[in-house]
Amino acid sequence: MAKLLCLQGLFSVFFVVVTLMRSAVESQPEGECRLLNTCFCQYDNGYRVDLTPLDGNGTPLFQKIFDGKYFYDVNLCSNFSSQYCNDSTVCQIRDVPDRKFTFSCSQIDGAYFAQSETGLTYNMIRGKDGRMVRVDLHCNETDVGSLTALGEPTNLTYAFVLTSRYACAHLPPEQSPNENL
Repeated sequence: MAKLLCLQGLFSVFFVVVTLMRSAVESQPEGECRLLNTCFCQYDNGYRVDLTPLDGNGTPLFQKIFDGKYFYDVNLCSNFSSQYCNDSTVCQIRDVPDRKFTFSCSQIDGAYFAQSETGLTYNMIRGKDGRMVRVDLHCNETDVGSLTALGEPTNLTYAFVLTSRYACAHLPPEQSPNENL
């Protein structure tokens, strides 16, 4: 009888572990992350990536990000105007004595999400001259948002890494039954 109870206990533990492992595997984003608005996309199975909490509302949230050669002011979700750039999401600034050279690298009207070899990226294009900004999204639940400038890997392409909890894919909160009343 004791062996039977022990086996039942082991089976119960095994069942719980397998169920938890299966839930963990099933709880991953699947398919393409389709753009729903400027800074927000949704996967086929409902998971979402929402960068809107990182919007500076017309002010670059990330300022003076240095890549070793240039400084960048960046606002991922809306255009901004500053003393250096007008109507831009990314502004490249090169400090030289007595002058500042600046480029408006992208505008928000050309934004999209895409899968890459490193994971999900957020991309912005400036139509006038074909400049492109690529932001690799790295999920870190404990980081509100840190941006690293990687420079200009190819002509007119600017690379960044965003590490943030907002780069993580999550299911939307469940609606309570009374919420729609």
